[in-house]
Parts: sequence; structure tokens; C-alpha cells
Amino acid sequence: MPFIGNQPAKVPLTSADITDGIITSAKIADGTIVNADISATAAIAGSKLSGAGFSGATTTSSAVDITLTNTSTQVQNVTMTASGKAVILPSATTMTTKGFPAFVIINDGVYPFDIKNNGGASITTIAPANSVELNLIDNSTSNGIWAKEDAPFNLSSTPFTTVKTGTTGCVASVYSYGTFKLDGISASKISSTEALITYHAGTSNRDIYGVVVSYSGSTITVNSETLLYSGTTTASINSQGLMLSATNGFLFVQRASNNIVVPFTISGTTITAGTASATFGTGTSLINGIGVAIAMTSTEALLPARDNSATNTFVLRNIIHNGASAPTIGTASSAITNYDMGRSNCMLSNIDSTNAFLVYKAVSTGYHVARVVTISGSSAPTLGTANTSSVSNTDDQWNAQIFKVSNTEFIVTGDLGTENYTVSGTTVTFVGEERHTVVNPSETARLSSYFALEAKLGDVFLTHGRDSNTFYMRKKLGSYLHIKQKGISFARTFNTGSATSTAGSAWTVLDSTTFLGVTNNNASTTISATIIKYIGV
Repeated sequence: MPFIGNQPAKVPLTSADITDGIITSAKIADGTIVNADISATAAIAGSKLSGAGFSGATTTSSAVDITLTNTSTQVQNVTMTASGKAVILPSATTMTTKGFPAFVIINDGVYPFDIKNNGGASITTIAPANSVELNLIDNSTSNGIWAKEDAPFNLSSTPFTTVKTGTTGCVASVYSYGTFKLDGISASKISSTEALITYHAGTSNRDIYGVVVSYSGSTITVNSETLLYSGTTTASINSQGLMLSATNGFLFVQRASNNIVVPFTISGTTITAGTASATFGTGTSLINGIGVAIAMTSTEALLPARDNSATNTFVLRNIIHNGASAPTIGTASSAITNYDMGRSNCMLSNIDSTNAFLVYKAVSTGYHVARVVTISGSSAPTLGTANTSSVSNTDDQWNAQIFKVSNTEFIVTGDLGTENYTVSGTTVTFVGEERHTVVNPSETARLSSYFALEAKLGDVFLTHGRDSNTFYMRKKLGSYLHIKQKGISFARTFNTGSATSTAGSAWTVLDSTTFLGVTNNNASTTISATIIKYIGV
């Protein structure tokens, strides 16, 4: 970590200052050692600073046990291609230095494996997408004494910044079954350092506001809010704000009897609302009457929503931005049957400017269905052939989320595991599935179910589970996503729906390592935001 503040006086280290790989505290000024203070002859093997024989990383794929030596690199990225295998540590007596970590071992494969001492006794087991630090405590015997720690989860977060006080998010209950319920708040990227946040406020939370938030370093700046929708005559029930570009956006408003779309533009941090659209849909008093829209182009969005009060059907519409004028509301697609929109979401991901990948849950107990949706102006979106190859998955696979690998490959996550799909034209092919092999001890039922809106950063997915205030990392290994158990935890009230908290959350990715989260904590009537950084493995 870079040193911030006045630099300490540089006192060059010598080998006399290092005992068993540990630098004496007398040689550490203000808890900081700068690189220039380390002479080339002062090898600090086994410490946080790499030394001779312990620098760099090794990537290994093996179907047999792997035996390390005292010259093995410190970081070991291991992919076992067979089950029941192990990484065997060197004879501790050959390790001339002690300290931490002697090794960092990362499981990059799909099989768990053991770490054993030189005598063959198991020290720990590493699940897929997990890692461990090994500290050599005693090297007087071949087996040695090793201590293990979970490697850092590689997430950091900023303190919460208050966006709005005195609001509870939206009129209806915000107990959330799945991401189809937007919980009256949303976050959408403007640029790598700015995002739009929308929320409900005013009398009985009938109104909807938007605000541009900016971040720099660890500071989030909340700018002046703008009233985007007045619920004086017709209350809003739910909403989503969506940026189509750095300047154009939509506010989708769900009301008890029908829905509307409010266009807006952004210049700097100033939001200007345009004329609202005509009404569409028959509306519903249920909070999940509109789904999570995606931007198709800088002037078009694709929106899933109900057209009637039926709990298990939805349609798709293309919405066209016309500047300050009222948006064009496209013709609805044919109805799609989803299992109970109150408990099962439908999600979209871009393929290109005219095609999107759609996934939803088709039956009360069973499988996800995926298909391509094609748009053309304001015409009704065309629905590609529904993929039913995963019909053999008869278990209860809830809450689809989409990890876009490329325009031709998508990974869908659910409560029970992940599924791989490929796309060619408008044809979706189910490749296969892999069930979760790592069970999170904090989950008593399904694994990481009832997700927040998940965020993709490079080859990882970030999520948290039902009744959970802890975030988990899913890492892409092969064709599937694996859960890394250790997470980053917030106050209990930062949560996506539970019997004890009515807070919801929304997320948007700002760049390849950064995403912004916002929560409507009903317990203290405060909407707050935080920045989470993915540091990498």
C-alpha cells in the first residue's frame, strides 16, 4: 500500500536487521518501509516482501499431487484436473527463514484439494476459487509448524455517504424476493467517476428524485437533487433510473393503474427532466410490476414489465428517447410466462445494439429458459426460440443472473449453481450446468439466493445472498462461476430483503475494478452510497 503523508527517514536495512525473515520493529518508521530501504543483499524470504526464491508466481495444472520445495515461488496458482489430490509442502527444515506468508496457494480449478505438510498430514482443504496463506511458525522438524489464514477477499469499501435522509424508499413494502423488485432505488453509470442515483421521497414517498454522485479516491460527493416525477395526483409505486449514455437517460415509473417513462438529460451534475410519455400497461399494485431495463443504444432501452395483474406474465418493449419530448413507447411483445413475477425475476444482457439475451424461470420447480430478443424501432420485439435443453434440471433454480462472457457466451447463475449458454444469431444453446460445490455456512437454505443486482468486474461477479449483509465473490473458472466464501460485511441494515430488514440495494459498475452501491435503509430512513473496489487476486 502506498505511504501517504510525510516520508520517514530512510534507514537502509542490513541482514543483521532481519531475524528469521522478520524485520525488527526498530527499523520500521511509522509502520512503513519504502522500497529503497531494502538492499539487494537483504533477502526477506517468507515475509510480505518477496525475497530470493519466493518472488513471483507459478501456475500449475496437474492430475497428480504437487510437491513444493524451498525454492518454489511464493504464490502458487493451482488447477487440479482430478479429484482427491494435494499440494505437499517442503520439509520445513529446508526453509531457512520463517515468517508470513511462506506460501499463498490459490485454487484456480474446479476440484477442491488438500494442503499437506511434508509428512502427509492434511493442514487444510481449499475449495474452488478460494485461497490460503501459509505461515511457517517453526522449522525445527521436517513437518514443521504451519499456520493458515484465508487470503484476503480482495475487496475494499469506502465509508457510507448519506445521499438522502427522511425517506423509506417507496410506498409499498420493500421486502424483496428477487432482483425483479427494484425496491424504489437505482444506480446507473454516467462515467467511470459518476453515477445517477434515483429514489422515492416526499409525502408517502410519492415523488421520485434523481441526483448525480461523483467519487474521487475514497470520497463520494452528492450533488443537488432534481425532482423527476411528482406523485401529487398519481403516486409512484416503484421506479428505475437508467442511463443510455453519459447525457441521456430514462426514469421508468410504475403506478397502481399504469406506467410512464420520464426522459431526462444530464449536463455536468445538472439533471433536466423532459416530457413524460403516454401511459402504458394496465399496471399493478404489486411492487414488481416493472423489471430491470437495459440500454440497447444511446437512445433506446429494452424494458420488461407486466401488462396486467397476472403474477406470472410479462412483455418486452423498446422505449425510444426523443430528447426533451415525450419518449416513444414501443409495441409490446407477445406475453411470456414466468413463474410468479413476485418471486422469480427475468434478466436481460446486451448482445449488440439490436439483440439481447433474456433468461427467466419457467415453472414453479424447474429450469431457466433463455432466448434472444430482437428489437427494430418501435415495433414489437421479436422473441427467439425458447431454449428448453435445460429441462432436465428439475430442481428449484431461482433468481437468474447473467454473467456476460462475450456476445456469444453467457453464464447464468441461480440458487443451485451456474449454467453455460452459447448464442449464434438468434439461437441459444444450453451447454451444461455445474452445481455449487461450496456451501456458505451462513446460508441455511439455498446458496447465495435472492441476489442484489450483481456486478461484473473483469472475470469476477460480486453478489450477496438472502438475509445477508456479506458480499461474496464469484470467479469464472472454465465455463462456470464459483463462489469464494470469504466476503466483506457491512452493517446489518445493508441487505437485500429479509424478515428483519426492509432495506434494498442497487449497484452499478463504474470501471473494471470499481462499483457503486446504494441502499435504502428503512430502519433509519436514510439512503446511503458506498464505493467497493476489487483489488484482484
